[in-house]
Amino acid sequence: MAMGAEASPPPRGPADLVVSRSTSDVASTQARAKAALEKLGVPVFATFDHGANAKEAGLPLRPTVVLVFGNPKVGTLLMQGNQAFALDLPLRLAIWQDEQGRTWVGYHDLQRVAAGYGMEGDATVQKLAGFMANLAKQSAGTP
Repeated sequence: MAMGAEASPPPRGPADLVVSRSTSDVASTQARAKAALEKLGVPVFATFDHGANAKEAGLPLRPTVVLVFGNPKVGTLLMQGNQAFALDLPLRLAIWQDEQGRTWVGYHDLQRVAAGYGMEGDATVQKLAGFMANLAKQSAGTP
Protein backbone atom coordinates (compact mmCIF):
# COMPACT_ATOMS: atom_id res chain seq x y z
CA MET A 1 0.00 0.00 0.00
CA ALA A 2 1.57 3.28 -1.06
CA MET A 3 1.35 6.35 1.14
CA GLY A 4 2.63 9.90 0.89
CA ALA A 5 5.48 11.46 2.84
CA GLU A 6 3.45 12.05 5.98
CA ALA A 7 2.60 9.04 8.12
CA SER A 8 -1.16 9.13 7.77
CA PRO A 9 -3.28 6.02 7.52
CA PRO A 10 -4.76 5.00 4.18
CA PRO A 11 -8.53 4.94 3.76
CA ARG A 12 -10.49 2.10 5.32
CA GLY A 13 -12.37 -0.37 3.19
CA PRO A 14 -13.04 -4.06 2.65
CA ALA A 15 -10.22 -6.53 3.23
CA ASP A 16 -9.58 -6.85 -0.51
CA LEU A 17 -9.20 -3.10 -1.10
CA VAL A 18 -5.80 -2.05 -2.44
CA VAL A 19 -5.10 1.69 -2.30
CA SER A 20 -2.34 3.97 -3.54
CA ARG A 21 -1.91 7.64 -2.77
CA SER A 22 -1.88 9.81 -5.88
CA THR A 23 0.58 12.61 -6.49
CA SER A 24 -2.14 14.88 -7.89
CA ASP A 25 -5.85 15.70 -7.85
CA VAL A 26 -8.72 13.45 -8.90
CA ALA A 27 -9.06 14.91 -12.42
CA SER A 28 -5.35 14.48 -13.23
CA THR A 29 -5.30 11.00 -11.72
CA GLN A 30 -8.36 10.03 -13.77
CA ALA A 31 -6.74 11.41 -16.93
CA ARG A 32 -3.59 9.32 -16.31
CA ALA A 33 -5.73 6.20 -15.75
CA LYS A 34 -7.68 6.73 -18.97
CA ALA A 35 -4.49 7.44 -20.93
CA ALA A 36 -2.85 4.26 -19.61
CA LEU A 37 -5.90 2.18 -20.53
CA GLU A 38 -6.13 3.75 -23.99
CA LYS A 39 -2.43 3.10 -24.62
CA LEU A 40 -3.00 -0.58 -23.83
CA GLY A 41 -6.14 -0.76 -25.99
CA VAL A 42 -8.38 -1.50 -23.00
CA PRO A 43 -11.81 0.06 -23.50
CA VAL A 44 -13.39 2.19 -20.78
CA PHE A 45 -17.04 1.14 -20.75
CA ALA A 46 -18.25 3.77 -18.29
CA THR A 47 -17.12 6.57 -16.02
CA PHE A 48 -19.23 7.26 -12.96
CA ASP A 49 -18.69 10.71 -11.48
CA HIS A 50 -20.26 10.21 -8.06
CA GLY A 51 -19.24 13.71 -6.97
CA ALA A 52 -21.12 15.32 -9.86
CA ASN A 53 -24.11 13.02 -9.34
CA ALA A 54 -24.23 13.92 -5.65
CA LYS A 55 -24.10 17.63 -6.51
CA GLU A 56 -27.03 17.21 -8.91
CA ALA A 57 -28.94 15.51 -6.09
CA GLY A 58 -28.14 18.44 -3.76
CA LEU A 59 -25.80 16.37 -1.59
CA PRO A 60 -22.20 17.08 -0.64
CA LEU A 61 -19.47 14.66 -1.75
CA ARG A 62 -15.79 15.25 -2.41
CA PRO A 63 -14.57 14.36 -5.92
CA THR A 64 -15.14 10.63 -6.44
CA VAL A 65 -15.04 8.76 -9.75
CA VAL A 66 -15.12 5.13 -10.83
CA LEU A 67 -13.78 3.89 -14.16
CA VAL A 68 -15.29 0.65 -15.50
CA PHE A 69 -13.13 -1.10 -18.10
CA GLY A 70 -11.99 -4.43 -19.42
CA ASN A 71 -11.21 -6.71 -22.29
CA PRO A 72 -13.87 -9.34 -23.09
CA LYS A 73 -11.15 -11.73 -24.29
CA VAL A 74 -9.69 -11.70 -20.78
CA GLY A 75 -12.87 -11.45 -18.71
CA THR A 76 -14.39 -14.37 -20.58
CA LEU A 77 -11.49 -16.57 -19.46
CA LEU A 78 -12.37 -15.79 -15.85
CA MET A 79 -16.04 -16.54 -16.39
CA GLN A 80 -15.13 -19.82 -18.10
CA GLY A 81 -13.45 -20.75 -14.81
CA ASN A 82 -16.51 -19.73 -12.79
CA GLN A 83 -19.44 -17.91 -14.34
CA ALA A 84 -20.29 -16.23 -11.04
CA PHE A 85 -17.10 -14.18 -11.57
CA ALA A 86 -19.37 -12.07 -13.81
CA LEU A 87 -20.44 -10.26 -10.63
CA ASP A 88 -16.94 -8.75 -10.38
CA LEU A 89 -16.55 -7.84 -14.04
CA PRO A 90 -15.85 -5.52 -15.76
CA LEU A 91 -12.92 -4.29 -13.72
CA ARG A 92 -13.20 -1.04 -11.76
CA LEU A 93 -10.81 1.61 -10.49
CA ALA A 94 -11.97 4.17 -7.93
CA ILE A 95 -10.34 7.58 -7.55
CA TRP A 96 -11.38 9.88 -4.71
CA GLN A 97 -10.36 12.82 -2.55
CA ASP A 98 -10.34 12.35 1.23
CA GLU A 99 -11.09 14.84 4.02
CA GLN A 100 -7.50 16.13 3.97
CA GLY A 101 -7.58 16.80 0.22
CA ARG A 102 -5.43 13.76 -0.60
CA THR A 103 -6.28 11.73 -3.69
CA TRP A 104 -6.44 7.94 -3.59
CA VAL A 105 -6.66 5.20 -6.21
CA GLY A 106 -8.33 1.96 -5.17
CA TYR A 107 -9.29 -1.40 -6.59
CA HIS A 108 -10.19 -4.88 -5.42
CA ASP A 109 -7.30 -7.36 -5.05
CA LEU A 110 -8.17 -9.80 -7.81
CA GLN A 111 -6.28 -12.67 -6.21
CA ARG A 112 -8.45 -12.38 -3.09
CA VAL A 113 -11.58 -11.99 -5.20
CA ALA A 114 -10.64 -15.05 -7.28
CA ALA A 115 -10.08 -17.10 -4.13
CA GLY A 116 -13.74 -16.55 -3.30
CA TYR A 117 -14.59 -18.22 -6.60
CA GLY A 118 -12.23 -21.15 -6.00
CA MET A 119 -9.79 -19.86 -8.63
CA GLU A 120 -6.62 -19.51 -6.53
CA GLY A 121 -3.48 -19.56 -8.65
CA ASP A 122 -5.34 -19.00 -11.94
CA ALA A 123 -2.86 -17.68 -14.52
CA THR A 124 -5.30 -15.10 -15.92
CA VAL A 125 -6.02 -13.80 -12.42
CA GLN A 126 -2.30 -13.46 -11.71
CA LYS A 127 -1.75 -11.48 -14.93
CA LEU A 128 -4.73 -9.23 -14.19
CA ALA A 129 -3.53 -8.65 -10.63
CA GLY A 130 -0.23 -7.38 -12.01
CA PHE A 131 -2.06 -5.29 -14.60
CA MET A 132 -4.21 -3.64 -11.89
CA ALA A 133 -1.20 -2.93 -9.68
CA ASN A 134 0.62 -1.28 -12.59
CA LEU A 135 -2.48 0.67 -13.63
CA ALA A 136 -2.89 2.00 -10.08
CA LYS A 137 0.77 3.09 -9.97
CA GLN A 138 0.53 4.82 -13.35
CA SER A 139 -2.73 6.49 -12.37
CA ALA A 140 -1.31 7.65 -9.05
CA GLY A 141 1.85 8.98 -10.72
CA THR A 142 4.12 6.79 -8.60
CA PRO A 143 7.06 4.71 -9.85
